[in-house]
Amino acid sequence: MNFNEDQDPLKNPSPNQSTLRLLEGKLDFLINLNLTSMNLIIALCSNINERDRIPEGLRNELKAIHSALPNLLTLKETRPVFMNLVESLDSKLMEIIGTSASNEAREQIDDSPILRTSNKEVIKGFNRYESLIDKWGIIESIESLMNSYANLSNLAFPTYYLHGCKEIQRYTLTQEIPNPNSHEIIQFPCLKIRDLIFKLLREAPAARLLQNLRKMFPLQNKIEISTVEESTIHEIVEKYITSTSDFLNGKRTLSDTVRISSSVLQQYNLGPGDLESRIPNVSFSVVKDIQKEFQLARGNDFRQFIYSETIVLIHRLNDAILNNDRFIVLLRRLK
Repeated sequence: MNFNEDQDPLKNPSPNQSTLRLLEGKLDFLINLNLTSMNLIIALCSNINERDRIPEGLRNELKAIHSALPNLLTLKETRPVFMNLVESLDSKLMEIIGTSASNEAREQIDDSPILRTSNKEVIKGFNRYESLIDKWGIIESIESLMNSYANLSNLAFPTYYLHGCKEIQRYTLTQEIPNPNSHEIIQFPCLKIRDLIFKLLREAPAARLLQNLRKMFPLQNKIEISTVEESTIHEIVEKYITSTSDFLNGKRTLSDTVRISSSVLQQYNLGPGDLESRIPNVSFSVVKDIQKEFQLARGNDFRQFIYSETIVLIHRLNDAILNNDRFIVLLRRLK
């Protein structure tokens, strides 16, 4: 077979190869353009004097940029490039937008004889995104496991805890703290909720019980979280974030949380006698494991606080399940 130099794919790429290279070039250009734009916005924000009134048009533009930030992180390929820059820009925008809004609110109160209540303040040191960012692949690993068990097990309980994990990861720490493990504020409770879900689906006796539920409710393939349940989960996670904010800002001590978590461990709610207790007992086993980690973290107030607050967080999620009519029906059927 004669080889024609004109047919060499390296020198004469096929139309598909040329298109691919063109697309890759465009993607690189867009990434660099986004990075440049974000750096320019940060530079602009840094030069805005907080005491100056920001024009309404500019503030609306900054709000629009702020709300669009999570969309820049939806592609896995761009996450490492944008992560630190997005968090830096988010912090700066929150500072400017918040200051401007506060100034306008004060002016309205001064000018009006009617005292108007402002919207609920953002928790100090944290921002909540509507779009979550799965930084550590925790949610992806949970969803992958749940998908593999969808035809075998009832997913009501794992789904509820998964939404708790998702809600936690909507929050981002925006204040600098003198601790190299600051990421554990968000990461640690999510890891423990993942452990809980894995135990529910893979370890006896809970795994068998969920398989029994699947047989009892064969048509219940897709589990949806109701608006009321979403609101409950949001409030539970918000309490965790607020307590952590108070701790970081000197308004709450480690002993405050330890006192509550110790009470939780001593009087953990497994439900009344007419409900199957081996499902809530899985969450109890997880918080007992966290307590062991708490003991090993002696001398590290930051970690001990996060561990104690995670115990309280999981306890509250468990309590919410035991006060939910849908889950009560399932637990009663299993008894």
